[in-house]
Amino acid sequence: MRRDPRVRLSHQDALGHAQAGDPAAQLRTIRWLTELLARCLNEIDRLEDQLSVFRDTSAISDLNRRAALEAVVVDRDLLDLLIDCRELAA
Repeated sequence: MRRDPRVRLSHQDALGHAQAGDPAAQLRTIRWLTELLARCLNEIDRLEDQLSVFRDTSAISDLNRRAALEAVVVDRDLLDLLIDCRELAA
């Protein structure tokens, strides 16, 4: 997993300062964790939009629906993922 360069504190730093009882550090930790949670949830939504077979509008549902009838153009990220899956399944 790549580390996001926008994250200025490691989780160890954040928790260490917060546990030390420093109110300013606790507030920074809460803000940091809130931002991190929001980014995680956004990434989950992005992946579900691309990969969920339960969403008719997802890229993978579109691929499954159209691939037997025509050539389908997909994003490079999805293509790389499908290649990785094929290699892992072999």
